[in-house]
Amino acid sequence: MNDLITYARREVTDFTIEFTLMHVARCEEVFQAARAHLLPEHFSAAGEVPHRIIWSAVLDYYSRHNALPSYNALSMRVLSEAQTMRNPVEHVLVAVNDIVKWMYDKQINPDEDLTPDEAIETLREILLDRMASHRLRQAVTYAPEGQIYNLPKLIENTQRHIETIGAIGRGVEGSTMPATWAEAGRPKVPTGVNFIDRVMEGGSEPGDVNVIIGATGGGKTTLAMQLAVSMAQIQRQIAERGNEGKPGLIVFVSYEDNMRMMQIRAASFAADVLKNRLRFLKDDDELSSKGNLEEYEHHMYSNMKAPEELLGERERLTQAMPWLNKYLRLIDFHDGASGGNGHVTEVRQRLMAIQEKADMPIRAVFMDWAGQMIRNYLLGQGKAVEGGTMSLELSGLVGRAKREIATPFDCTVWIPHQLAGRLTNRPPASVPHHSEAEWCSSFANNAWYAFCLGTKDEEHSVVQITATKTRHGEPIPPAICKLDGAFCRLLDVSDQFSRDPVSRRLVPTQEVEQYHENITTSRRGTENVHSEIMRTYA
Repeated sequence: MNDLITYARREVTDFTIEFTLMHVARCEEVFQAARAHLLPEHFSAAGEVPHRIIWSAVLDYYSRHNALPSYNALSMRVLSEAQTMRNPVEHVLVAVNDIVKWMYDKQINPDEDLTPDEAIETLREILLDRMASHRLRQAVTYAPEGQIYNLPKLIENTQRHIETIGAIGRGVEGSTMPATWAEAGRPKVPTGVNFIDRVMEGGSEPGDVNVIIGATGGGKTTLAMQLAVSMAQIQRQIAERGNEGKPGLIVFVSYEDNMRMMQIRAASFAADVLKNRLRFLKDDDELSSKGNLEEYEHHMYSNMKAPEELLGERERLTQAMPWLNKYLRLIDFHDGASGGNGHVTEVRQRLMAIQEKADMPIRAVFMDWAGQMIRNYLLGQGKAVEGGTMSLELSGLVGRAKREIATPFDCTVWIPHQLAGRLTNRPPASVPHHSEAEWCSSFANNAWYAFCLGTKDEEHSVVQITATKTRHGEPIPPAICKLDGAFCRLLDVSDQFSRDPVSRRLVPTQEVEQYHENITTSRRGTENVHSEIMRTYA
């Protein structure tokens, strides 16, 4: 919000305007940068009538002659423009004439002293004042008792104007090949989940937006929270080592789980505590401790030595809470009563507040999940939730997250989304694609990476995860993961399970041959029966 307030308080002087007008009238480069954005109506403040007349005259002359006007041509044009006013005031005509003379006075402003780069910068200042901050300033000025109507939308539009204006005049001449190919690579943001980091060759790059697509109950939320908590733990390790830069925050935004459920998921994975133990806990005294472990903990520690030193739930949670509280932030948008509908602009507002309060950069943001986010947003706007509207909103979501979150905060963004419902009956060994996302086949078009979770094999609770889009890295074979919902995690079991092409299931590797033998025996039995029948009727 601070940058928007800064723009809202800008003041543009007469000299800034006249300096810019001098260049737009005499420099083709500056004129072309201004032509698409600067309107005569932008000079509507008191005392700016002469500026409006001059800019209208320049635009009109160029549209007629496809060239910038000379001093004589512009003088005649501004006189004609002024005469269209109902009651042209004498001092306005004098001011117009004086400004045009100054603009073309070669002794005061020789051609070699013109500075197009500075003029484009002052053009941006004018546009920031007249386009980006004008409505924001009006809203702040006329809002009753500080209640600004539709502030998120207002900030969204302002931010869009700021981004558009910031791009004016940049890169107009294109680029050539670099003098050297050596480049200091930007540090990647590792996730701590081996399969994901292998695909990304070490992690995601700041500014990237990645998607996770999966079937209902297929583990997309579990994977997203596992990634978030693992990344928060990596931030703790960065802080402890002290030689890898400044640690940052990981933010998890939920549109389906409430705050309590998010906290349980995060703590369950971070501290290896059964999710249901936390869900149904009535008193902290029920937590296990050293020497008084639960049955599942004995199994969990079965291969460890020195059982008297094994930590109970209480100790493991005590160890995890400090770094979870420091490096992980949870935002609850599961219903409107929790503070809004949670569209991208509202998420951006929350992130700005979180970052300022914690005085730490944001490293990654998870928004779980896209379909529910759009549904909440449309309902909050009083719009119908239907396929066409959902598709339209979803098609632009990754791009908006890139513009409004990933780029400004220089962080990675992860957006889980649903696999189309008709695909949930596919065999577990089949590999889904990101183009099969619910409501919108183009949902992942602008994502840097797309990870797809297949249909869960219910017998063994395993699921395939495949990188179907990899802009930076090379594709690698799918991984097979066990969906361990009890501890809110996916475990890579690719070395224990295989895709059986015959049954099209995910089965333990040692059982694949058994599956084939059973099927072969069954087929042979059927062939024998068929032969016997044929002999009988022969």
